[in-house]
Amino acid sequence: AVLNRMKHFMYIFGWQRLRNKVFLEVGFGVGLTAALLRGLHTTIYATEIAPVPWTPLRHGPFYEVLEHQARSAAAQGLFGPQFDLEQAAAYGKRCGYGVTGVHELRTTFEQLEGVPDDSVDISYSLAVLEHVSDPGACFKALARVHRRGSLTCHQTDLRDHTDINKPWEFFFMSDEAFEQQTFKGALGHPYFGNRVRLSEFLAAAQSNGFDLVHVTKQHEPATEEGLRYATE
Repeated sequence: AVLNRMKHFMYIFGWQRLRNKVFLEVGFGVGLTAALLRGLHTTIYATEIAPVPWTPLRHGPFYEVLEHQARSAAAQGLFGPQFDLEQAAAYGKRCGYGVTGVHELRTTFEQLEGVPDDSVDISYSLAVLEHVSDPGACFKALARVHRRGSLTCHQTDLRDHTDINKPWEFFFMSDEAFEQQTFKGALGHPYFGNRVRLSEFLAAAQSNGFDLVHVTKQHEPATEEGLRYATE
C-alpha cells in the first residue's frame, strides 16, 4: 500500500512539479505523504480534524516500510535525481515532531485555518470530500490558500460507508433522518458519507474559480445483484 501511494503521487503530479513547492494535504492520516514529499524538499501543510496521537505500534511499521520502499524506488529514479532519502526518513524517525518544512494543523476542510493565503502550489485529499459538511465552503477555503495557476486534486468515494455492499442506502433515508444521523449525531459530521454527488462537487469547485481539467470515474462492474438493489 505504501509503494502504491508513492507511485500514485508520481503518476498524478510528477516529481518535477512537487520539488521545492508548497503542498497541502487535507486529511494527512499517519503522515506518509508528508514524509515522502520531504524527500523532494517540499513544504507541507498537513491538516486533520482530530490527528491520531503518535504511537510506535501504529505508526512505526508504516514508516519502516516507507523507508525501505522509498530507498528502492529512489534507486530506480522514480523520484528524480535529487531525492533526499534522509529528509524523507526524518519525519518517521522524529515521530512526526519538529520536522522542518512540515506544518501539521488541526482544522477542518471548510476553514483550513493556519494555511497562509496565496501560498499553495498543489493540494490533495484522499477520501475526505465525502465526509465534509459544506463542499462550497471547502472550495472557497482552497481558493483562498491557492496561488493562481496552481493545482488541486481529490480522490473521493461516493458510496455510503455504513455498508459498502449497500452503497446507496443513505439515499433511502429522509432528509430529517439523515441529518439526525450525521450533523446532529454524536460525531457531528457525515462520518459515513454526505450524499453529495460528483456534479455537486464539480459545481462547488468551479463556482470558486477552479477550472476543471480531468475527471476519472471508477465504477465497479455491474452485477445482477447490484441491478436488483438499484431498482427495488
